Amino acid sequence: MATDTASLNAAIAGSCATVTLGNTIKLNGDLAPIARDLTIDEASFTLDGDSAFRALQIISGTVAINDLTVNGAVAQGGAGGAGLGGGLFVNTGAAAS
Repeated sequence: MATDTASLNAAIAGSCATVTLGNTIKLNGDLAPIARDLTIDEASFTLDGDSAFRALQIISGTVAINDLTVNGAVAQGGAGGAGLGGGLFVNTGAAAS
């Protein structure tokens, strides 16, 4: 169960098929990119980017997102980056539902 940015990043990088939030999370850094099949069950909690951080970035795999609210997530452009998809970015070949 993820309860803060660090534990959510660890869950994203881990091997379990489902990640569940234990409370609303205010990010204190960008979330790690998702590069595998994963289900995110948010249990009616919010993922808050604090108007400074990127939320969900799906690079590969299929990610099912259930009962999630994302607020205040941003993606910074510049230095070759386009700044796309602060709340949810889905790369070519990846899928989200």
